[in-house]
Amino acid sequence: MNFRKGRNIAWAVWAIGCVAVILSALLIPGEGAKFAGMIGGVVIMVVGALLLFQYWRCPHCNEVLPIREPKIQFCPYCGEKLD
Repeated sequence: MNFRKGRNIAWAVWAIGCVAVILSALLIPGEGAKFAGMIGGVVIMVVGALLLFQYWRCPHCNEVLPIREPKIQFCPYCGEKLD
């Protein structure tokens, strides 16, 4: 999988988890069910974060790339082009 595609999928999974937590807190009646829904959302967010750290790496040197630079063109560690 391309590192950019992996990053996009990871952020999408993380965003779904955030939405699940918010909707669970606002819409589910009952404290036990609300808590279970929020825990499920947090688990989804953790999976998204793990995917991000798995796939947002340089394909040449395997170093983790800076997350705050979505349009990064070159690896800051090895200098290779990222495309």
